[in-house]
Amino acid sequence: MKNSANRSKRKLFNILVVDDEPGIRELLANLLSIQGQYLVKTALDGNDAYSKICIEDFDLILSDHDMPNETGIGLITKAKAIKPAIKTILMTGGDIELLRKEASKLSVCSYVKKPFVIDEILDLVDKTLTE
Repeated sequence: MKNSANRSKRKLFNILVVDDEPGIRELLANLLSIQGQYLVKTALDGNDAYSKICIEDFDLILSDHDMPNETGIGLITKAKAIKPAIKTILMTGGDIELLRKEASKLSVCSYVKKPFVIDEILDLVDKTLTE
């Protein structure tokens, strides 16, 4: 993790990790938490995430797109309506270019294709939060 020294000198960021797959959700939450500058909460789908966004301020939503009850795009649409400055990263195991087109008007900061490389996602989160 080449940028861990740089990451350790920054303020704490509040991140919401949203994924209906428990293994991915917990892996991301644990990896981000051990970096030392992220306070991480998790949500199991878009509805669960939206209820948390309504009562808490997050700097970043890191969300899967393909979930039951509410897609990542649906979640981001609702989240940006109440908290327009929130930064977002969408993940998908599907067609990432199609997702980019579908989400083109939402100001999504970045997209991640699953499966992802751990260092790449950590660097992407760091870059998104510090831009």
